[in-house]
Amino acid sequence: MDLELSLQPDIYEPILDESGNYIDEIPASNKFTNGVGITCPCGTRSNHPYRKRSIFITHTSSLKHQKWLQNINNNKKNYYSENIKLTRDNNNQKLIIANLQRENDDYKTLIAKLSLKLEAKENVVTSDLLTFD
Repeated sequence: MDLELSLQPDIYEPILDESGNYIDEIPASNKFTNGVGITCPCGTRSNHPYRKRSIFITHTSSLKHQKWLQNINNNKKNYYSENIKLTRDNNNQKLIIANLQRENDDYKTLIAKLSLKLEAKENVVTSDLLTFD
């Protein structure tokens, strides 16, 4: 099994101001210097990473980005509720995966035991089924 590591761009997150509203805060320069960049979830060039801070600053002043920020502020309660549901679903999926992993481990143990029993039997005849007539 080949596992390749690939760097993924960070996802931009606006911050909360003193009033509890989301506002833009441009990330530090080092977020852009790693060669991977940062993506903005506003929908403008959604999968395109911004690799230069100056270009990202220009992006945050775009109309579509500003509308996205306003939409987040208008739907804070909905986003909070959705986050709670997604967290619950994620925890449930972790439990399901853990149970399936445990079940899979049990099957592997059973297969190993049955294989040993099969090998121990002396009267097992092996033959080449391709030449069987």
